[in-house]
Amino acid sequence: MNQAQALYHLQTIDLAISEHQFRLAEIEKRLGQNDKVIIAETALQHAEDVLIPWQRQARDLELEIKSVSEQAETLERSMFTSTGSSPKELQDMQDKVASLKRRRAKLEDDLLEAMIEIEQGEAAREKAAQALELARKEWAEEQAALSTEKETLQQELSELNAQRQEALKAVSEEGLAIYETLRKSKRGHAVSELEGNMCKTCGVSQTSTVVQQVRQGHNLVFCASCGRILVQL
Repeated sequence: MNQAQALYHLQTIDLAISEHQFRLAEIEKRLGQNDKVIIAETALQHAEDVLIPWQRQARDLELEIKSVSEQAETLERSMFTSTGSSPKELQDMQDKVASLKRRRAKLEDDLLEAMIEIEQGEAAREKAAQALELARKEWAEEQAALSTEKETLQQELSELNAQRQEALKAVSEEGLAIYETLRKSKRGHAVSELEGNMCKTCGVSQTSTVVQQVRQGHNLVFCASCGRILVQL
């Protein structure tokens, strides 16, 4: 294995390490993150906030309807049992009973409206509760999967780091310095395969002299266009 091939092997390991590190960073961000659950909890709270006032209003209406009904019944009994009341007093009681019945009818209409709103609100709350339960279940499953993946990646990363240390044994100090400099400026791709007479990374054809030097592998040879180290595998 010549220096270019040794550096290409090192690059393969380094790229795998970078991929593992990037994925681990993504996992760290997502572990503990429960945005979907929070959104579902907010939706459920909103559904309850809409429903509760209607439930309260329905209870108040039921109590008022009961009170108005009792008042009307009391007055009606008084009308039938009263013997000393004047015609005007009886008429006043009749008017009062009629007013109470109109009031009760209005309250019953309001109660019907409230009951419709409650029915719709309870359906919305149930739907939101189911959505929250599903979000929590999916979150728990995702967290478990991410934790498992994290453990696997950490183990693989440890193995890759060991492989890198082994790969470095075949690389000269000068070659490593050139490689590290190019790796920083070439987004991790310091070494490129030579396909025929063409740099596989940038697609530019090389001279026959460059191709011959790469094949011989005595020294590091660079692409005339992108400047990467060329390797013949």
